[in-house]
Amino acid sequence: MRSSLFRITVQASLFILIIWVLTSKLNMDSIVPAIQSFSFFPIAVATLLMLVRYALLGTRWWLSITNNRPPLFWSIQTEWHILFLEFVIPFPDAEDIFRILLLKFRNVTDGSAIRSVIRMRLAGVAVLLCLLLLFFISWGQAVIGQKSTALYSVVALFILFLLPFTDFFVRNALRLVKHVPKIGQPLAKRLTDALEEPQKSGLMTVLFLVSLLQSVVQAAVIFVLLSKTSQSIPFLDILCLVPLLNLSFILPLSIQGFGLPETCLIFMLPFFGVPLEEATAVALVHLLIYSTMIFMGACLFFINSELTLKGLRNMFRKPGRFPDAK
Repeated sequence: MRSSLFRITVQASLFILIIWVLTSKLNMDSIVPAIQSFSFFPIAVATLLMLVRYALLGTRWWLSITNNRPPLFWSIQTEWHILFLEFVIPFPDAEDIFRILLLKFRNVTDGSAIRSVIRMRLAGVAVLLCLLLLFFISWGQAVIGQKSTALYSVVALFILFLLPFTDFFVRNALRLVKHVPKIGQPLAKRLTDALEEPQKSGLMTVLFLVSLLQSVVQAAVIFVLLSKTSQSIPFLDILCLVPLLNLSFILPLSIQGFGLPETCLIFMLPFFGVPLEEATAVALVHLLIYSTMIFMGACLFFINSELTLKGLRNMFRKPGRFPDAK
């Protein structure tokens, strides 16, 4: 408990420091008019696109489950639940843990639940690496230099090449996992069960395409918001930024990555010719829309009789099922 509190304090302090550094370089008098220039229409369209994006993430999760698949609407709705839960529970990769736990209440075995997460992650990482290579080709030399671009491109290609062999690496890693005290044997058993489900190339292709589509929608949100600025940016260039926004979440500089994609926008958009004040206005509106998605996830707990905060607490205490789970 103390270590978690210390980590949260450090991360919050680092995030405040980043914000302080940024604001010290900004003309705050120019940001307010830039935000006020946004009309209702682009914000509404961007919000709708953000809703579509998380619906696609829920659909990808639904498709990744091959045994005892729950209803599609449940998967999409639960995606917002998880969005809220991973924000309020500061634990690394909490969303994957929640997916596995929640699927147990849908009579999905641990092995199938873990395999579904592996499928999703493989598809997501493959899309991220492809878009990252697109960024290196288009903007790498201008942003990080020729040598760094060449090095990171080789690393990205190498990882992309290794993704189809994930099962092989996991099987070999299990030999070490078994020796971890207390949790090693149970974890190895669950991972072994997950690997018994064969990897399906056709399904992986579908998951890759859905992951790519949600990345396109993610870029479209920024594209719509940027339409109100003085600088026009090609959509393909904005798509190049998506992997950087997603990678920023893993930096331990804020609580569960909150605000880091928007900070990345503030740093990166000036490379595309967007004035710093306008980039900040776009980032703040984007953060507001993202916060709305988190708030929606919180509200669902008050209108959903199946998944409640009380039921969630019980989920960590003892195995069981939600009353209405089928």
